[in-house]
Amino acid sequence: MNSGLIAVFQFVISLACAFFFGFVGIELFIGNLQLAVRLGLGIGSALIVGAAELYFLAINLDVAEDPRQFATTPIQRTSILSQPISDPSTLFEGHQKRTETKKTL
Repeated sequence: MNSGLIAVFQFVISLACAFFFGFVGIELFIGNLQLAVRLGLGIGSALIVGAAELYFLAINLDVAEDPRQFATTPIQRTSILSQPISDPSTLFEGHQKRTETKKTL
């Protein structure tokens, strides 16, 4: 089967399950609720799950369209601590200056 069709089918199933959880599942925990509250909880939970599903669908389908988008070259990371510290007392010079100016005020 086509992977896009499977993704859409999974999206529909996820929405149905989220609605069912909000509509019936919450009532099992809390007790009897009015129909309007149950519908609101079902639609709300389905909207939250639907937004998350659409986000991940958009990311996955975008990557599937252009696999060359992400290069396989390693990322070069730089850090301020990549070089050894020769004098540790210089690390707190800025902090000492700020506390001295606060004391003089």
